[in-house]
Amino acid sequence: MKLKDYKKDELELMGYDDIAILVLEESGKKMKVADIFKKVCNALELSETDYENQIGDFFELLSTDKRFIMLDSAECDLRELLSPI
Repeated sequence: MKLKDYKKDELELMGYDDIAILVLEESGKKMKVADIFKKVCNALELSETDYENQIGDFFELLSTDKRFIMLDSAECDLRELLSPI
């Protein structure tokens, strides 16, 4: 199921990390944490103030969640989407 297929009230029951997974799965590529969170905020119809107040917590969430990997390029990806080198 794609992010746009979820209703707002369904998304509100999900954690930011779960919505971030949907964002990364749909993109199929690594993304900057700020860009991921912007898409999360847009899906939840959060304000710019909410974005600014919560971006630090979101970064911490992704950096401690083992489903995500933080890359040197200030980008984030899902561990399962990384292709072997």
